[in-house]
Amino acid sequence: MVRIETEMKNYIGIEEISECLGSIIKKDEIAKVVSFLTQFSAYLLDDQLNLIIASLSSTGKTYVLLNVAHLFPSEDVIVLGYSSPKAFFHELGIFDREKRKIYINLERKNLIFLDQPHPELLAKLRPILSHDQKEIEVKITDKNQRGGNLTKSVIIRGFPAVSFATTYLKLDEQEITRALIISPEVTQEKVEEGIDLIAESKTNEEFKKVIRDDPGLNLLKERLLKFKEISPRLKGIKFDIEKDELKKAYMENKNLAPKDMRNFKKFLVLAECFAGLNFENDRVQNNILIVKKEDIEEAKKLWQEIGKYQDVGVMPFALDVYYKVILPLYKEGNVLTKKVIMKGLQSRFYTSIQLWYLEQQVLPALETSGYISIEKNPQDKRQIIVIPLIDADGQDKNNENEEISNLLYN
Repeated sequence: MVRIETEMKNYIGIEEISECLGSIIKKDEIAKVVSFLTQFSAYLLDDQLNLIIASLSSTGKTYVLLNVAHLFPSEDVIVLGYSSPKAFFHELGIFDREKRKIYINLERKNLIFLDQPHPELLAKLRPILSHDQKEIEVKITDKNQRGGNLTKSVIIRGFPAVSFATTYLKLDEQEITRALIISPEVTQEKVEEGIDLIAESKTNEEFKKVIRDDPGLNLLKERLLKFKEISPRLKGIKFDIEKDELKKAYMENKNLAPKDMRNFKKFLVLAECFAGLNFENDRVQNNILIVKKEDIEEAKKLWQEIGKYQDVGVMPFALDVYYKVILPLYKEGNVLTKKVIMKGLQSRFYTSIQLWYLEQQVLPALETSGYISIEKNPQDKRQIIVIPLIDADGQDKNNENEEISNLLYN
């Protein structure tokens, strides 16, 4: 553990963010840091992050997002449950009757979905998620008073920082490549500490005051509020490092794929977030945010934890199932029927999942990314069995997938 320093000049990195949030979010060290930086990125110029946090139900996905969001000014946070496209545009927009257009301003906003957004809504928001244009026009159709169709234009302005929680592990690649992907921890230690926190909140009359006065939380609040105040005056961002050194920080010991162009941008935005969080430490000059080597090193350390998931486009929970359940069971000589895998999940994660979730989410996500093959059992054609294709060191067992074969899963 690091010691929380409350002076504005002291540098805040991954460990400090994690410790500051530790009073309200137990464990989930990476998830809470990435969630915080994603929401903080709303105050950057045009380089906002998007985040997908996916896993089983009751693993703390929305808990992490909402507890981080509580640090930010309420006027900057938009929290939605499930929303259809029409409901989204009508609820958030202001209708101009004269122009017959709906205007939605998402500039410097944190847009948080507590459940998987409607696929059609995600499709309409893709230009914003990928920062194609700062103002886009979307067409929607409503019913008029006579029961006919009435077309309206929706004008969406600004790039929000978008986060959403979901139990879906098999997502459209168009969403995955536009977002960081993480999963909360599923451990006994996290559950025990979470229960302890709940018990304390119910038995300690001073609990709310303790949280309100927590020095770590107040430090993060102070930093983000001060950056929010100065960020509208920023005119640009400069990386105080040579181009080749910047590329090396991301590319070292890595085989590149087309998706790395988007991933490299995410990596750079993480560095920008660390610079913004520490802006009073000589990181703003002539209204330019200066990203220094220390910020890039923090981004590199964080990318070492989450980059492997971005590379293969597989949710961490699905990879956990592969490396901690499927592969060990296979090496023990088990025939991997669904029943065997379900028992392994119970043993490893101390939780049971429904069969449909294994069939429709976990296994398809692993099959699509080349980790497993799903075949008929030669001994019993009525049964489906799972065949692992990737070794523990990340090597393709059949040398069929060069991109994944060079990925190391730690």
